Amino acid sequence: MMSNGLKLICMTVLAITLLAASLYANSPMTPFDIAAQNVSNVRIGDPVTVAVNLLSGSEVFGSYKFLVAYDATRLNFVNATIGNDLVPCNWESFSYTLLPCSQCDTRLVEVTAVADLANGGAHPSCLSQFGQILKLNFNVTTDTLKAGST
Repeated sequence: MMSNGLKLICMTVLAITLLAASLYANSPMTPFDIAAQNVSNVRIGDPVTVAVNLLSGSEVFGSYKFLVAYDATRLNFVNATIGNDLVPCNWESFSYTLLPCSQCDTRLVEVTAVADLANGGAHPSCLSQFGQILKLNFNVTTDTLKAGST
């Protein structure tokens, strides 16, 4: 049998949950609009940074995972870094993995970022921010035969 105090806590949690659900039900949720920067005017051998930007969306996120495909006949992957607009937030985890497939024309990079891990006292100062959330760094291939140009 529950004590009166425990019943009150359970009812309060239920009321808060219902209130939050009704607030979200009345406000339209808009999907995220995320876009990779279009980079032009690059030359053979140039370094290229492609920014991934969060343009809009009604929700807040504290992590992301992207699977990025790129043309390995034209680009050599160098690295990935967290975007400039998330750097001041001090997210706790950022990693990337170039997935194996050395003979493939299309390569995949898996990028994961997490704002707050459940492992200690350090916490991020902010969650998702509009603006640059990821940077992908490449070099334009110098192998013109592989790239199909002369």
